[in-house]
Amino acid sequence: MNARILLLLAALALTVAHAAPRKGKKPDPARKTRTTAKAAASATTIDCDRIAFPGPDSVEVAGFEKTLRATKESMIVTNNTSHEITAIGLDITYLDMKGRMLHRTTRSIQLPEGLPPGESRMVSIPAFDRQGLFYYHLSPKPRRATQATPFRVAVTVSYICIPKPSTDIINK
Repeated sequence: MNARILLLLAALALTVAHAAPRKGKKPDPARKTRTTAKAAASATTIDCDRIAFPGPDSVEVAGFEKTLRATKESMIVTNNTSHEITAIGLDITYLDMKGRMLHRTTRSIQLPEGLPPGESRMVSIPAFDRQGLFYYHLSPKPRRATQATPFRVAVTVSYICIPKPSTDIINK
């Protein structure tokens, strides 16, 4: 009987000792593959011709939205050029309702699926307001009577990227 108890205690001690260094979940190799593939896709650079300061009517940005607690800002980008756009650069100035500047930033947005001529896409960027104190004045007003500050934006397109022509076409 004592031998059985000792054997049971020894097996229990080995199980506990073996399991102790393993904290957390067992790594999932499929998840690691998905993560590295996603990182590789975002790290790829698109070979393109960069057009700085395109005409004011070439790309239209409208429908800006950011609610009080939102972590992202979204807007609709319309391609009015005759070329597909693969990336876009935006200069965004945030203003209070009296026209005073709150913040200014530049954003580069990759459009992996491209933006064909005459089409629109909704794009999202991280919000400038990390504390959740500001909301875009045309977005829905906060329901609760909290201290929230409305703001306006001025968005300017600083550049667009269009795909470079294929070398096969040039050599023919």
